[in-house]
Amino acid sequence: MLESLKNVGWSVERGWLSHQDLAVLSQAFQEWQDEKRFTPAKIGQGQNLQQHGGIRGDETWWFDLATPPAELKPILVRVDALKTEINRTLFLGLKDWEVHLASYPAGAGYKKHLDRHQSQSSRKLSLVLYLNENWQKEDGGQLVIYNQASDELTRVNPEGGTLVLFLSEDFPHEVLPAKRERRSLTGWFLDAPRGVL
Repeated sequence: MLESLKNVGWSVERGWLSHQDLAVLSQAFQEWQDEKRFTPAKIGQGQNLQQHGGIRGDETWWFDLATPPAELKPILVRVDALKTEINRTLFLGLKDWEVHLASYPAGAGYKKHLDRHQSQSSRKLSLVLYLNENWQKEDGGQLVIYNQASDELTRVNPEGGTLVLFLSEDFPHEVLPAKRERRSLTGWFLDAPRGVL
C-alpha cells in the first residue's frame, strides 16, 4: 500500500477491515442514522460553505475525535497508526487528521473535485474506508480517480473493508451514483494541526 502511494500517489487496499468489523459497524451505522446524527453535506470553505445537492448528495456526521463512538475506536487507532507509519516511511510531515462518516443515498454522487482547497487547506492525504456489506459491481457508486489532465486513472468499487489513499492536491476524483446506499469513513491526514490552514 505504501509502495503504491510512494510511486504513483494513490493506493487501494482491499480487505483492510475484516468482515466481523464490517458487521459491527454496519449495525452501529444504522443506529446512528436512526438517531439523526447525519446532516446534508456541504461544499466550499469558510464563508463560501454551502449545500449544493446537484454537486454533492451525501449526508455526513462529523463526530468528535476526542470522544468517538465506541464501535469506531479500534478503527481510529489503526488510522492513527497508519499516519505514523506513513510519516516514518514516506516523510509526508503529517501532523494531524480529521474524519467523518458519510452516507450517499441511492442515486446520489459527488461531482469531480479536489480535496485540497486551492492551496488554502492543510489536507495532504485523503482517506476513504468503505463500510458497505455485500457490495456488488452492478450496485455502482465507484470512486473515479483522475490525474491533473483529467485522464481516468482507476475506478474503485466501494466494497466493504477497502481502504483508498491519495494525495489530496494531486488527484481530482468523483463519486458515481449508486443503486443502493453507499457508506464510508472519509478523512484527511493534515500537514498542520486541525483548525490551522
